[in-house]
Amino acid sequence: MTEPDERHEWRVDDRCIGCGASVSVAPELIVWNGDRVRFARQPSSAAEEDAAWRAALVCPTGSIKRSGGGSPLKAYFPEEIAHGVFRCGFNARASYGAHSYFVRRSEGNLLIDSPRYIRRLESFFEKHGGIAAVLSS
Repeated sequence: MTEPDERHEWRVDDRCIGCGASVSVAPELIVWNGDRVRFARQPSSAAEEDAAWRAALVCPTGSIKRSGGGSPLKAYFPEEIAHGVFRCGFNARASYGAHSYFVRRSEGNLLIDSPRYIRRLESFFEKHGGIAAVLSS
């Protein structure tokens, strides 16, 4: 892992499929550039660095890159975006980068669309009572 105060350049590589997932989690940093996305500017705060990591983790093609590599210093997903509603992250290329959500409900939890398989997500789902139904578009 790299030190959190090191400065790194973020970029989008040419594997981008233009799904827009990264724009939705980091709109202050990532913008449309034709049919793909690019960094409009580099993160300038810890919160923006977090947004860049979220963008990297939702990108279904792994196109969001940080110079010097490194790993996120914390777990960004699943991310509770409303009470009992979690954005899963780890968007799947097969769904063209669509976000997936886990919804905790007393009558049975829902998974809306499917993320890439990540053991951490599987453990989260199990810890929170499993999945009663999967809804997909």
